[in-house]
Amino acid sequence: PSGGPVDGRGSGMTNGPRSKPYDQVAVDSRLRAREVPVVIGASAFPTGFVADTRVHAPLTDLAPARFEDSAALNMQHMAVVRAFSY
Repeated sequence: PSGGPVDGRGSGMTNGPRSKPYDQVAVDSRLRAREVPVVIGASAFPTGFVADTRVHAPLTDLAPARFEDSAALNMQHMAVVRAFSY
C-alpha cells in the first residue's frame, strides 16, 4: 500500500507470492505521530520494512536469516516491521 512498509525494492506486497498487501501493523494517530524509520544495516525505511530474504541485500543485515527462508514450504506472509520513538 502507498505510504506503508516496503522491502528494499519498494514493494509493499506482503503475502507469499508478493502480490497482495495483506499484512500490516495498524496504529492510531497518537502512535503514528511517534513513528521513526526502521533501520536495517545501512538502509532506512521511513514507512516501515517488509522482510523478504529473497530480495533484501545484503542479507547479512537480517542474520541469522537465510535466502530461502522467505520461500519456505507453506510460507504465506512476510514479516512487517514499523518503529516508534518513546
